[in-house]
Amino acid sequence: VAYACPWEGTVSNIPQSSAMTKEASDDAERYIKSNPYDEKMIVDIGSRSTFAFVYERNGCLGYGDSALRNALSQLNSENKEIRDVCVTADGSYVIIIGEEEWGYRSRGAPDELTIYMKQACRSDNRIYSAAFNTKGGYILITEKFILLKQNSQVAMRRINSVHDKFGKAKSCCMTDAGFVVCCERGVVAFNIPQSLAKKLNEESGAIPDYIKFEDSGQYFIYGRKVNGAKFCSWWLW
Repeated sequence: VAYACPWEGTVSNIPQSSAMTKEASDDAERYIKSNPYDEKMIVDIGSRSTFAFVYERNGCLGYGDSALRNALSQLNSENKEIRDVCVTADGSYVIIIGEEEWGYRSRGAPDELTIYMKQACRSDNRIYSAAFNTKGGYILITEKFILLKQNSQVAMRRINSVHDKFGKAKSCCMTDAGFVVCCERGVVAFNIPQSLAKKLNEESGAIPDYIKFEDSGQYFIYGRKVNGAKFCSWWLW
C-alpha cells in the first residue's frame, strides 16, 4: 500500500509514553531548531537522558553518556564524516563513518554484527548504516547487501522486498520491537509506533533519508520533498 510518504509495513499497538526526560527532550529540540537542514541531521534516542545529535558532515553531540560523547567528539576532532549513528537504551552504540576513510566505531554491538562489519571493511564493501537492539537483533546495510537478524518471518519478507519496491537502502533504525529501512523511493517498516505511522501518512511527497524512533512513540525524521527541499519533523516528548 502506498501512502503520501511512500512506505509500507506494520504498526505496533505499544502504548505511547515518554522515552526521554523533559530536560533531555528540550535540549534535543533546541539543538534541532538552532541548526539549518542543509545537508543532514540525525537525532537518535538512547536511554531517557541519552541521545546522539549529528548534523552536516561531522557536527555532533553525545548527550548524557560519556562514552558516546567521547566517541563522537573524537570523530569530529579527526574530521571524519559521520554517516549514521545508532544508540540503544543500555548505552551501546554504533557510529558509521563515511567518505574515503570509511568504517565504524561501536560499543556493545552484537558479536555477529561486529563480525559482519569487520568482514565488510576487509572486503572493501562500504557500510552505509547499521542498527541493533538490546535483544541481539540487528540490521546492516552495505554497498552489496542488507542483513537482518529478527525473529519474525514477516520482518524477513519486509527486508527482502526493499530493493524491488523502493530501490537502494540508505539508512536504518531498529528497536526491541521493530525497525525501519529508508530507501531511495520510500520506507520499509516493521512494527513501528502509531505516532510515526501517522506522521508518514501526513507527509505529502516526502522521502526520508533518516528515521529514528522509539517503541514508546518518539520519532525523528529528516529527508527531502519531491521538489528537492529538505524537511525535518520530530516528536520527542
